[in-house]
Amino acid sequence: MKKNLAYLYGATFFSGLGTGMLLVLVNWIILKTYGSSTLIGGLTAASYFVCFIALPQVSLWLDKFIKRKLLGSIYVVAGLMQLLFAALLFVGVELLYVIMASTIMSVLVRMSDQMARLAIAQSIAPEGEIRQVSRHLEVVRQGITLVSGAITAWFINELSMQTMLIVDALTYFMGLLLLLQLAPTREDSPARVDAVKQSRVEAFKESVAFFSQHQYFFFLMIFSIAIYVMILAQNALHPAHVEQILQEGGETYAIIGAVFGLGALLGPAISSAFHKYAVNKEFIISFGFGIYIAANMTIVLIPHIWATYISLVLFSASHSLIRVERMAFMMEYTPKDIIGRISGSFELIGLSLVIFFTASIGFIIDTLGAQAAWFAMLLLLLVNFICLLACILKGRRHAVLKKV
Repeated sequence: MKKNLAYLYGATFFSGLGTGMLLVLVNWIILKTYGSSTLIGGLTAASYFVCFIALPQVSLWLDKFIKRKLLGSIYVVAGLMQLLFAALLFVGVELLYVIMASTIMSVLVRMSDQMARLAIAQSIAPEGEIRQVSRHLEVVRQGITLVSGAITAWFINELSMQTMLIVDALTYFMGLLLLLQLAPTREDSPARVDAVKQSRVEAFKESVAFFSQHQYFFFLMIFSIAIYVMILAQNALHPAHVEQILQEGGETYAIIGAVFGLGALLGPAISSAFHKYAVNKEFIISFGFGIYIAANMTIVLIPHIWATYISLVLFSASHSLIRVERMAFMMEYTPKDIIGRISGSFELIGLSLVIFFTASIGFIIDTLGAQAAWFAMLLLLLVNFICLLACILKGRRHAVLKKV
């Protein structure tokens, strides 16, 4: 099992490395070539809209097919598609069209990879070590952000889109080679016969039925997903923040990714420290929200590069801390035979919010400026935090009444 986890971590890192670099590079190319944050926000929203349409089917496949083989197939298709996009640039296809197609595909693969990783990790994690595995996966995931941001910062003025696509394809194939090393497990057989025959509508109905029976689980997951939504929406904001507020160049924008990844490594460490003292997940998630709110206030009030870096470290630490708790809670709480559909339903809800907020952020930046966008995010986050606290208090009150 330990060796399987090592191969999963390695496949996760290498398959995500090129994609992390590409997603940093394309936003900067769009801003410098076309000068539009609305275009960045629109492309990001379009990417997540495609995910919104496709991920329910992916979640069904995860409960239908052997998970590691499905993920390997995704890597193969993604690598071949990036090579095709590179060839299209070589024959003179318009750069913007290639950027749009490759970005949408990359985001879809990243989200599918995320769901598949969770399902595979649940099936191979040793008994009683799910939280530890969740922390390790988060370290790997944020390590990708750190390393891809650092590499892109170093080469941002030399990297062409065509070269980046080829590099991304190669990293997918490297991830595939590691994934193929996973030893078969008992979970490699399809979980249930009826999962094979379910439609996407039926799968969503089953998820809704599960949520109605486990309402506290549902609402805690939903309100804690706000940080994830804000982090994704920030992708439309970072390039404009660097250009409008900091008045810096592409190297500073790419360094943001490295700083974000560095801060994210703090999340699993904080989670581990809390667990040593048996701190409950509700407090840890609330603590993460407090960190994020403090970071958002800092970046609104102090328009300086070092304040930005400090805020980014806090943003990423908050996000990774809450993500570790959220993913561990899902793996512990959800039956293995429906983990694909349950995680897919949460992704669907989260993506619907990301689509709306990302498009809105891009519009706010172009009409009112980057600082106004940060302020709008802060207000939305405060409202969500109040809802989260109300959910936790209601859940505790209900638990007390049940004991009585």
